[in-house]
Amino acid sequence: CYVMVLRKGFRDPPKNFTYDYAVLEFSDFFPQACDLYPGTDIGALGWWQWSESVIEDGRPGFVYGYPGGTTNYPQIFGIGCTGSGCFTASGDEIGYDTIDTSGGQSGAAFYQYNSSGDRYVTGTHVGGKSTVFGDFNRARRIDGSYAELIKNWTAQ
Repeated sequence: CYVMVLRKGFRDPPKNFTYDYAVLEFSDFFPQACDLYPGTDIGALGWWQWSESVIEDGRPGFVYGYPGGTTNYPQIFGIGCTGSGCFTASGDEIGYDTIDTSGGQSGAAFYQYNSSGDRYVTGTHVGGKSTVFGDFNRARRIDGSYAELIKNWTAQ
């Protein structure tokens, strides 16, 4: 029912975390009638460019993915944090030492709730070891340049 497409920039060394995400294309191309489309049976998350201050204001944030090498693989696993001090945003990164992840979760959505209780992806999880955040886990923040990169690529 869908085709998964990975960015070449992440597959080829050196792995660039800007490209650590995938796009799922839902299509009627397949011979079976799947009727799976984002926002209907399977749900969907919006994505948003939030300022550093909004990301850091204490709203809940979560990373859900499929960590390899864990007892619950291949089931989805997630963890989050709520309250002030959970997240730090700087430039194109969001840092979090309160969310522990495992290999296989990179590329997963880092999402937060808006004031109405809706979930929005504000970054893509890329793991740890950052020049900005040290050993903290981090996400590539959806800022203006990253939003344009995603929009341009998904429009092709």
